[in-house]
Amino acid sequence: MGDVNFSKFLPLIPSEYHTYLSTWSPTSFPATKTLSYIAPTHASDLSASITSIQYAVATETERNSLYSLYRLYRGAQASLTIINNENMIATGTATQDFPEMTAAIYNATLNLISLDKEANLYSSDLSKTANLTMAILFAIIFLWQAGLAMWSRHFYFGFCFVLGTGLEFAGYLARYLTVGDYSNYDKFVCQIICLTLAPAFLMAGIYLLLAQLIVLHGRHYSILKPMWFSYIFIVCDVGSLVVQAIGGAIAGIALNEFRSTVFGTHIMVGGIAFQVVSMTLFLYFLFDFINRSLFRTGNTNVRFTVGNYLKCLLNTKGGRNIKQTLNPFYNPKHDEIRQRAGFGLIPLMILLSVVLVYIRCIYRVVELAQGWKGYLITHEVYVMTLDALMILLTCIIYSIYHPSFMFGKDCILTYAYIKKAEDVDFNDTGSENSFVDEKKAYESNHRNFKHLPQNNPFDDQYRYSYTSTANSNTQNHYHSRMNSFTTNNQDDAFKAMKYSPNNEITDEVYSSYQHSQVASPSFRIPEVHSHDLSDKESFIFS
Repeated sequence: MGDVNFSKFLPLIPSEYHTYLSTWSPTSFPATKTLSYIAPTHASDLSASITSIQYAVATETERNSLYSLYRLYRGAQASLTIINNENMIATGTATQDFPEMTAAIYNATLNLISLDKEANLYSSDLSKTANLTMAILFAIIFLWQAGLAMWSRHFYFGFCFVLGTGLEFAGYLARYLTVGDYSNYDKFVCQIICLTLAPAFLMAGIYLLLAQLIVLHGRHYSILKPMWFSYIFIVCDVGSLVVQAIGGAIAGIALNEFRSTVFGTHIMVGGIAFQVVSMTLFLYFLFDFINRSLFRTGNTNVRFTVGNYLKCLLNTKGGRNIKQTLNPFYNPKHDEIRQRAGFGLIPLMILLSVVLVYIRCIYRVVELAQGWKGYLITHEVYVMTLDALMILLTCIIYSIYHPSFMFGKDCILTYAYIKKAEDVDFNDTGSENSFVDEKKAYESNHRNFKHLPQNNPFDDQYRYSYTSTANSNTQNHYHSRMNSFTTNNQDDAFKAMKYSPNNEITDEVYSSYQHSQVASPSFRIPEVHSHDLSDKESFIFS
């Protein structure tokens, strides 16, 4: 079985292109022998094609065109070889030459099979059934998510998941339509872009979901501010996609110019690896929040053990009892949402979905590290299980545990609500106990003045927190509020006190306060350290 020799063809091509247009010889053989049959009537057309190709190659200098001509020449010559040897076997009497003729037909058949595989951009045959199944499932989830997005007020989450599931549907539809058309470059690029972008949109929705969960418990249970999860990790995802796009562009240009694609592929691997690193950091913050919200609330009766952790995460009966004892330590504004059925499973659902996407990203890193002809990328079973299935399960999770079901259809935990910190009520000192938040309240209440009071109560971290939230700065405000000191609302009146526009407490206001002390001896102002403060200043800072 001799080589199929194209030595007569190569001299017609500039020497700089010979690296890409080398002679062909079989490198593997099928388990069963298969011989092609080509009707002899095609011989004249094939001869004419070879002649025209030879003339075209003499003047052609563009690499893509030369490569196309080379493939046409290979196919035409292999087909002619089959026809000629078929004729000799049919009409010949020298039976001793038949084995050699049969071997020539066999090698030409392998050549045609090789040409067909080289034209396959996927380097393997795709499963029509598997890709159609995935396209249908993602189409159903896409319609379900779109319906939920229109029905509920969770527009941002809905937008992310509608785009994510829509891109997954488009990607697997393109793969399905590619079956039998493996050289179609547009469909190949379509499925790569769609299946690369989709997980980033899904994760953007999950980032907001974690921010909502933090707000429902209390902002102080998270290292980062809730919206910073979206800001930081969306930027990381976008950066990863940009790097992957640059690497893909470099690899595509190299492929078109018949150069090595290794450099561009390595850049793509770096982009996906960066995404894995950012997701690892996100998992760390997620575990930290779960730990803080369960075992660092100030309730000394709930201690960290693996058993307690799993009970709370799996929302068992024991876990629900633990969470019920912790409920007074959470933001009281959202107690109704936390009491909803299934709410306790949300941390587990977030964790599962992130791990699923994490597995998919790790698979993609290993797949591309092997190259475009590597083992993983040429065996579709891995694409279907470690990519398609992981993303499908993620989408199914949030089709069942959708925020509109877990938080309620009309839940107010919108992007703007979280960003503006509308969940923090500084009138209620029990809602946020952190010193930092109280300090922000103090500064916020005095931002309209040219100067803060000379003795800022937050200059001394050991002084009591000041959380005044008055709605007016006028003296009339003080008159109306001080009248209530003689009623049963002395405490509310005291909380509403604020500096007058000139940063002084009027004698009249202070006299009213002293009068309230006589009228209601039980009303006492908390003691403060007032090293350099006057009586009136001590009063307002207490």
